[in-house]
Amino acid sequence: MKICNLDYLKNISPESNELTINILNLFLKHTPVSVLAIKNAISTSDWENIQKFTHKIKPSLTIIGVNSEIIDSFLKINEFAKEKKNLDQINILFIYFETEIKKAYVELEQELAKLSI
Repeated sequence: MKICNLDYLKNISPESNELTINILNLFLKHTPVSVLAIKNAISTSDWENIQKFTHKIKPSLTIIGVNSEIIDSFLKINEFAKEKKNLDQINILFIYFETEIKKAYVELEQELAKLSI
């Protein structure tokens, strides 16, 4: 199953792959840093930083077309941290999200290789 659907991204830049390539590069450069920051915040029960970093990368997940199941789990992490409820579920949701986003990185790197030819 594909993790990302790049149709939206490609539609906003139909004449050139340059924008798509730039956005994919930015995503692959910055998102892993934020994902690690979320992981660290979860390990220290830093609810504020969980919210901060989930809020920061949410738009990127949408632009890249990450599938809705993954985004839903990601949004629950943000919601649970914000409301300080279901805290025991945050780590479980994050493990799922992290596993899937790593698959997305591989997809996006393959897409970048195709676009860069």
